Amino acid sequence: MTSVRDQSIRDYPKCSVCKFVMPSETSQTKLRCGLSYFNASPLMRKIQRMDNFPVVKSENACESWQSN
Repeated sequence: MTSVRDQSIRDYPKCSVCKFVMPSETSQTKLRCGLSYFNASPLMRKIQRMDNFPVVKSENACESWQSN
């Protein structure tokens, strides 16, 4: 059974559970922000090098955070 406290911690805005996070083997944190990629229309998306996307820490969050 999940307590209310455990549920609120899990749902807390942080990069590790953001809709826009992308896994990355080339960053020390293993995460990058894909906000600009996912906000582009599917026709406008193109393959870019991962270093074009900012490195993020799993516990960080920003004003663009959305649950996945």
